[in-house]
Amino acid sequence: MGMKQRVKDGQLLRAVWLYQLKKTASGALINYVGERKRVAPASWQRNGQDLHIMERCKLGVDLGKAHIRIRLVALIKSGLGGITWAIPKCTYWIVSSQADEAWAYARQWWAARGVPVEDGNGSTAYPDPILIDNYEVKLEALRAELLALFGGNP
Repeated sequence: MGMKQRVKDGQLLRAVWLYQLKKTASGALINYVGERKRVAPASWQRNGQDLHIMERCKLGVDLGKAHIRIRLVALIKSGLGGITWAIPKCTYWIVSSQADEAWAYARQWWAARGVPVEDGNGSTAYPDPILIDNYEVKLEALRAELLALFGGNP
């Protein structure tokens, strides 16, 4: 068995950023019964981009589950790269202008493909959610675009 490589803070932060971008693609949608979807309002950005601490093994870093948590909590406390708690001790995210741009891009991307947009203005008249044809294919396409456009530094 080989020894694990040391994971530096910058590498961990980058892993968080890339996973946050991937989540943004699906997080820009609100899910309804029957797999119907609608574009989330702009004000839902935190909900659409935050990462649950229990998902930490999905970051793809070569650390044990407990060690990732320890390192994430320390990184969040440091505030390095804009990482912060979204919901204390539960969800976290990177807050940056790049995150804002990725969020807006994902919402516009889905809207351009005919997914109805919830404007979040407090109105009770919401557009009906729809089934998205080839959802998984479109989701992967958006993820690839987000990574290509925003996958540099957060």
